[in-house]
Amino acid sequence: MENELNIDMMNELRDLYYAHQDIIHNSYINAEHEINELLTSDHDIIGRVLKCHLVIEYFMNQFVEDKIQIKDIKELNLSFYQKILLIEQVDNGYKFYLEPVKVINKIRNKLAHNIDPLIDFNILKDLKKIVDFVYKDENIQESITLIEKYTVIVCTALKIDTNNDMRIYKERVIKIIDKYK
Repeated sequence: MENELNIDMMNELRDLYYAHQDIIHNSYINAEHEINELLTSDHDIIGRVLKCHLVIEYFMNQFVEDKIQIKDIKELNLSFYQKILLIEQVDNGYKFYLEPVKVINKIRNKLAHNIDPLIDFNILKDLKKIVDFVYKDENIQESITLIEKYTVIVCTALKIDTNNDMRIYKERVIKIIDKYK
């Protein structure tokens, strides 16, 4: 009797499929079209933000390894955000540079879970002030370009601090920043 039920069930399922064949086919075509649009759309911004994030993390790792004398920071399994907090604890002068890095981290996290690579320009206002100061001859209005330019600024600052010859310069920069807080 069980085999007969299975044959009956299969016949019913077949009849149901044939009765709805056009709807099923159209649904498949629509889904396929939507999926292909998402897979082929330009997601260059996602890759560019991720690359900036990775470059910043690379220089943060070098900074922490140099300042705290850790052989391999990766062994500590710290998150990106934890590394930011660690750098701020080691040298509070970096808070100025790292606040915009926290914003870049939020953007990267958002893009990791959202297929739409739209970046709200308004959350970059502090970052833009710094970029506009450093790149004063350029009028940068594109979010991803601001992030890339800021990546150069913050990574240079981190790299400079691992260079003994530049530490005196950095100390003077911190005094000026502290004076205007």
